Amino acid sequence: QGIFCQEDEQVWHKNRKIVNKLFHYSVLKHYVQTFHEESTRLVHTLENIIVNKPSDIAIHSMLAVLTLNTIARNTLGVQIDQDLSSRMLGAVEKFFSLFWEIAVRPWLEHDILFNAFGYKKLKITIEQFAQNVIKEIIDMAKTSKVNEENTHNERPKLTMIDLLRDGFS
Repeated sequence: QGIFCQEDEQVWHKNRKIVNKLFHYSVLKHYVQTFHEESTRLVHTLENIIVNKPSDIAIHSMLAVLTLNTIARNTLGVQIDQDLSSRMLGAVEKFFSLFWEIAVRPWLEHDILFNAFGYKKLKITIEQFAQNVIKEIIDMAKTSKVNEENTHNERPKLTMIDLLRDGFS
C-alpha cells in the first residue's frame, strides 16, 4: 500500500518524514546538479557527432542513457559505464517489446501459446539479465561507498538509497 493511501496516521507520519527528507530543497539541488552534468555530457556528445559526422542522430537512445545515468547517480550514487548502460537499455527495450507483443496479441497470455512461440524463454532471459545488471549496479554502489569511507570523505548522504536507509534505520 502506498504512502498516500495509508489509513494509519502513525504510519503516514513516519513515512511522510522520510519522503520529506528525500525531497528537501538541499537534496533537490544535488539532483539538479547531477541532471545538469548529465545534460552537459549529452550536449558535448551531440556537438562531437555534428562536427565529426553529421548524420542521423539516435536521440532516443541518447536520452535513455542520460535518464539511466541520472537515475543511477541520484538513487545509488554510481556512474554507470557505457557498456553496462547499453546492456541495461537493451534489456528494457526487449522487455517492452515483449510487453507490447502480448498486449497486441492477448492470446499469448495463455501459457501454452506463450511457451510454444518461445516467449517464455525470452522472458526468463530478460529477467535474468536485468537481475544481473541490477546486481552489478548495486555492487558498484557498495564499492563506491567503501571507497568513500576509506578516504574519510565527509560528503553528506544525498543519494536516495542512503536517505531511505537512514530513514528506516
